[in-house]
Amino acid sequence: MYVEKQGFTKIEHSKNNRQMPPVNMGISLLLVVFLALCLFTFAAIALSSALNESKQAADMVARKQAYYAACNEAERSLRDLDVELASGKSILSISQTLHFPISEDQELQVTIEPAKEGHDYRITGWQTIDTTEWESVDQVTLIQ
Repeated sequence: MYVEKQGFTKIEHSKNNRQMPPVNMGISLLLVVFLALCLFTFAAIALSSALNESKQAADMVARKQAYYAACNEAERSLRDLDVELASGKSILSISQTLHFPISEDQELQVTIEPAKEGHDYRITGWQTIDTTEWESVDQVTLIQ
């Protein structure tokens, strides 16, 4: 309702003519809450992934250290064999397979065979072998 007095316009509001606040306020609040939840979820996934990768890296370091420890032990055994063969204390006549433990379920297997009338040898195998039996977890029935 407009009331004009001496050249000025005055706007009067009645109680029945009130306007509701725009819906945009509620939508923007919901958008901020949704974005906050998205960022929190992304942060939780990133943290979980980083912790998992850190654990895997530590496991990999432990496996490599165990493997190289077994390799060092194998090198020491071959060095001792070299000393025995050079001094003439022993003669290598047949192929031998040496086993060096890496972990509970793996070992390093080194295979050597004689060369030059038993006073020297050749390394024919240097490999990691699983020592545990493989067991199938799932059984599939093909024919009934």
